[in-house]
Amino acid sequence: MAEWIVEACVNSDIGDELINLICSHRLGGEETGEAANELLSRFRAGYPVRNLARLIHSGDDDTVKIGAWLVSELGIRAAPILDEVDFLLSHPVRDARYYGVEAALVAAPADRGDLIAKAVCLVDDPDDAVRRLAVRLLARATAQQLTGALPHLPDPVRSLTEWLLSGGSDPAHSPQILTRIGDPDQDVRIFAAAAAARVADRDKQALEGAARSADPDIRVFAERELKLLSLSRPHGGG
Repeated sequence: MAEWIVEACVNSDIGDELINLICSHRLGGEETGEAANELLSRFRAGYPVRNLARLIHSGDDDTVKIGAWLVSELGIRAAPILDEVDFLLSHPVRDARYYGVEAALVAAPADRGDLIAKAVCLVDDPDDAVRRLAVRLLARATAQQLTGALPHLPDPVRSLTEWLLSGGSDPAHSPQILTRIGDPDQDVRIFAAAAAARVADRDKQALEGAARSADPDIRVFAERELKLLSLSRPHGGG
């Protein structure tokens, strides 16, 4: 831990004081990063994650961004503060929505289908990074999470999610998935790209087709997924 943090927190709980320091804007950029990383380690060591609400509801955009980043880094430890994730998913700051999607994917159980549904609907977000992360959620979410989301989804997203759970998760349907990647409807293309990623470990032809898409959201997402797939597969020996 940085010496200045120890000195700043000597007379109070370190987690509480770190939050005070971040909210006060008394720190420079580098020091704020150090404080956020130290606070993350405190949360992982047992400091109550509910205290993140002070950052998330601070009303200050930069502070909210730090709180949202911390939530996403907590992974499954964010489960006790899913209401805060819900708040982030509809926040006007794009970083808040972005990290909210990450947190929803990792921490939301199947019985919080409302939260998964809210994240899924960000496939239509005005920010390209948030949209692409929502596609990644569709590609990574468990069948149980997506099934739990169905009652909370509007049409046509609900019917597309139903397709994703059936034919869209079956490599035998790769030709249909590939055809949908070229559909004129953007939502159809997005769900097809997610489907291509879900079956890519068994058949990657649809994902390779997505990487050739004229739609930048589809292409960038598919290129990243192909790179991750190549890194996850062991290389043959010589």
